[in-house]
Amino acid sequence: MEGIQNRSLAKEDQVRDFIQENYEPYEGDEAFLASATERTRKIWDRLNQLFIEERKKGVIDISLIPSSITAHGPGYIDREHEAIVGLQTEAPLKRAIMPNGGLRMVLTALKAYGYEPDPQVVETFSKYARRTTRESS
Repeated sequence: MEGIQNRSLAKEDQVRDFIQENYEPYEGDEAFLASATERTRKIWDRLNQLFIEERKKGVIDISLIPSSITAHGPGYIDREHEAIVGLQTEAPLKRAIMPNGGLRMVLTALKAYGYEPDPQVVETFSKYARRTTRESS
């Protein structure tokens, strides 16, 4: 056991040494940064419109599919102008449910915003999903 701990400490020391030897603080200002492109400004304008709508409603939309890295198709804010995609759901500001973090919390949030949960999701996470100690007590 001691050998494993020593190897772990040695690896940490190597990482620390690498950082110390290769780190150089930047003391300048933001002058090197380029301003946003027209494409970025269009996407940001679209998001700002959605932020206003979300503030009025509380949420724009909620997906009833439990979230995972592959649960939703590709999402876009403005597909024509985007270079990178990767929204958490298939639509901008569409909130995902995460019942692994607590089904009760998901159900309460859905109810607060006027959504009905998918009965299969409720059954699956009530009967078959592993519960944390806190939830099961």
